[in-house]
Amino acid sequence: MHPATVGIGASGAIFGVFGALAGFFLAHRERIGEHTKAFMKEFAIIIGINLVIGFSIESVDVSAHIGGLFIGFIGGYILSKDPKWVWTYSVAMVFLIFIMMSYLPGYYAQKSF
Repeated sequence: MHPATVGIGASGAIFGVFGALAGFFLAHRERIGEHTKAFMKEFAIIIGINLVIGFSIESVDVSAHIGGLFIGFIGGYILSKDPKWVWTYSVAMVFLIFIMMSYLPGYYAQKSF
């Protein structure tokens, strides 16, 4: 997302775990009703605070946070609804990684020169 810089860290993965938890709670909201409301309220506060901090500090890569949150949510929701999708989801994620690995070096090379 930022060709002039390199981003490292585990925060995108941590946001992915938060997203997966949100997907799980949303997928099972009928069975765990009150806990879902409490979790989603606390979840929104934590994510909101982290995004405000992320947008306030220039060196924080918010795109990794949002991407992790989104992909984690999709995976958490799909796999919570039907665990049989684990192989399909895993293959799709590996395929997406290979696409990004083949696309990004050329993108960065074009931006650098």
